[in-house]
Amino acid sequence: MKYKIIEINYPLNQTIISYIENLFSHFPKEDIFYEIHGNSLKIYLRQIDFIAFKKRLSELTSNENEKILLEILTKIENIKSYGIKGNKRIYVD
Repeated sequence: MKYKIIEINYPLNQTIISYIENLFSHFPKEDIFYEIHGNSLKIYLRQIDFIAFKKRLSELTSNENEKILLEILTKIENIKSYGIKGNKRIYVD
């Protein structure tokens, strides 16, 4: 499968990683998943229900994790999608 890769460099601690795990656990791994290497977060994006993703992200946002979660949202928002299938935006053809 093809994925759009988003890389974010950010000082990741266990609290932030827990929020990221919580966020991504609500979406199928075939659609979106992540890998962490040191302070590098790689997001593999194929398609996503962006409205549900944004809602879940806003539920998790707090002062200590706000910057990284908003950066994830902004990076995904800035990617042009190829279309919509059901409620999901498609990011790879």
